[in-house]
Amino acid sequence: MHVPRFTEELVAEITLQARSSPDVNQTSGVSVRMSIANQETLVANALRRAPCGEREAVPRISDLDALVQSTAGKLELEYAGEARSDADVVREIIKRATRVVFDAWVPVEAVAPVVEAFQQGWSWRSRRPPSQEYLQGLDEIRGLREWPRVSRAATRRRASPRDRVRARGLHLRNRLNKSTSEGGSRYVRA
Repeated sequence: MHVPRFTEELVAEITLQARSSPDVNQTSGVSVRMSIANQETLVANALRRAPCGEREAVPRISDLDALVQSTAGKLELEYAGEARSDADVVREIIKRATRVVFDAWVPVEAVAPVVEAFQQGWSWRSRRPPSQEYLQGLDEIRGLREWPRVSRAATRRRASPRDRVRARGLHLRNRLNKSTSEGGSRYVRA
C-alpha cells in the first residue's frame, strides 16, 4: 500500500472544509474521527480495487467517491428549505477540498499544456483501469508529468493517481468539462 502525500492532504482538507461549511451543524462540531474514518475508507477502497494485477495499491481520485458515506456518517448536516441530499452536500465539500489541494500542488502556469491538449480534442475517460493502462493514455499530453512536486513520485512509480487530481482540478477551475456515467467519468475540453 502506498498513500501519496496529496491524498493525506485531501482527507485533512475535507475535514477543514466541513468545519467551515454553512451546511454542517457547527455546534455539533466536526470530529478528527472523520479524518480517521475517511483515511481508512480511502485505503480500503484502494485495496479492494488493487487485485486487478497490481502489486501495490495506491488511492486514486476516483476512490474519493467512497468517502461520501464515511463523511456523511460523521456529520450533522443542516440545510433549511433546500432540496439537496446529504450526499450532495458532502460531494460539494469534497470538491472544495480537492480544489484547495490542487491549487496548493499545481501552479496555475503549469496547466497550459494540459488545457491545450484538451482544446485540441484529447479526452480522458475514467474507467478505473489498471494504473499502467491509464498512464499510457496520459503520456499523450505533453507536460503532464513535468508538473513540479506532483510528478516527482509519478516518475518513480508506475501508478500515478495524481493525474486524476490534475484532471479533476482542471474541471474545478472550469478548464475541463466532466460528465459521469456508469462507466466512470469523462473529462473533455470546456
